[in-house]
Amino acid sequence: MYSSLVCRLKSHPGAGCCLHVIRLCHQPVSTADSSSRPYPELDPYVSKKIQDGKRIGNGRIPCIQPPEDITQSLAKCISNGSMDNVLNNIDKYIGTGQKMERYLGSRKLPLDTRNLAVYKTKFFQQAQRKYKNELSQLDEDDIDSVHEMEENLSKEVALKLATAKGNWKPIHFDYTSTWAYILGGLTAYDYASSVYTLRKVFEYDKRFQPSTHLDFGSGVGSFTWALRKFLKSNNKLKEEFFVESSADMNDASRLLRYDGKDSTPNEIISSKGVFYRLHFPANENLKYDLVTCGSSLSELESSQLRLNIADSLWRRVEDGGYLVIYERGTNSGFQVISEIRDYLIQLQEFVEEDPQIRGELIAPCTHSMGCPRYLHDKIPCNYDVKYKNFQLSMFPSEYREIVYRNRLCYLIFRKNMHLELSDKKWHRIVKEKKRTKNTYICELCTNKGKLEEIFVHRRDKTLYNYTKQVEVGDLYRANLNSLLNKEI
Repeated sequence: MYSSLVCRLKSHPGAGCCLHVIRLCHQPVSTADSSSRPYPELDPYVSKKIQDGKRIGNGRIPCIQPPEDITQSLAKCISNGSMDNVLNNIDKYIGTGQKMERYLGSRKLPLDTRNLAVYKTKFFQQAQRKYKNELSQLDEDDIDSVHEMEENLSKEVALKLATAKGNWKPIHFDYTSTWAYILGGLTAYDYASSVYTLRKVFEYDKRFQPSTHLDFGSGVGSFTWALRKFLKSNNKLKEEFFVESSADMNDASRLLRYDGKDSTPNEIISSKGVFYRLHFPANENLKYDLVTCGSSLSELESSQLRLNIADSLWRRVEDGGYLVIYERGTNSGFQVISEIRDYLIQLQEFVEEDPQIRGELIAPCTHSMGCPRYLHDKIPCNYDVKYKNFQLSMFPSEYREIVYRNRLCYLIFRKNMHLELSDKKWHRIVKEKKRTKNTYICELCTNKGKLEEIFVHRRDKTLYNYTKQVEVGDLYRANLNSLLNKEI
């Protein structure tokens, strides 16, 4: 009888259809192989720069603040008399924004049809183990006892499913929630995350200067604020295309962009190459040098919808352009990023049939194999950002001085271009360095798709100084020689 229940669960239309391993929980456990640590041999070019006294990095995470001109526009918006409700209740907006931050940080993804069967099977097996003794003593001829046990198992599975489903609901941004999002620190996080990911693009490709930009789930425009930091003074974007389903978000974006003025209240805005849309245009023939998407795919209710959007975004990237996606550095955010990473890598198997999908993964991975954090580890692959909120005079002084530290998961793909061999040689620091009296301990995701732990001793002065300067999330430009297991 109980085996028949399991069969019914396995026959669910979503069972066995998952593209990815379902990550049911994360615990702070590392799977880096420390039994045979490789010894790093620094790249000669980097070694010479260190010996010449040149710095590779600053060894710490920079604190990012929203742009000064946007802060001034925000101050004008709030104090120009048309937003007295916000000005008079600014503490409430800040508090609401902070509650929203906590909600987004703890929110689980909704269980879609494909994942539901996997969870049901797992929870049913757990329930069987819980009632193992009762099941072993159960008389199958005793119909009442069998029925009671079935009810107990069903209740146990239903309770665990309710917990696993979490409290996911899409957020519909109206006027109040939009300004709570801006004032409560979430926009500052978006800006810091946008700066972090775009810096990776421009560090990798120093000649990249986009002339067109598509931003899906653009919010109030934090990606385009960040992009201005990296554009040369003589390079102006010819076209910016914002897709945001919230009309109130679009209104706020225009206010901040045009110095607190909004002379174009229509649903569809077109001004000097700047376009706002509530929905994705169906035509995929228009291509963009840079396509971005920040903290938006997790607002979709199923993995199928997320992959459909990711596919459409990828097809809109111009030859030689970049697709940049980030999500919050939570388990849910990591699952979204991992789904898209695997999907875009799998697409490369069909480039002969459809050349426009050809491209390569740039960051954070230096390989295209299975993600070791996703497949074998129990913590997400995420990276730290530090930031402050808008420095507004109407904010309490202690609130302006708070330095926030949050995390993000991200992906950067380049369209139709092969990586140079030099960038495929290196590794990514994926965990905060540990320091003892004379040693740095680093965990790397290597170009072989493995997590490796390395020791760097002070006696190797050049390598030690280099390791001191790089930070989690940076490339580690050294060859790992597994044959040189030096004793520290």
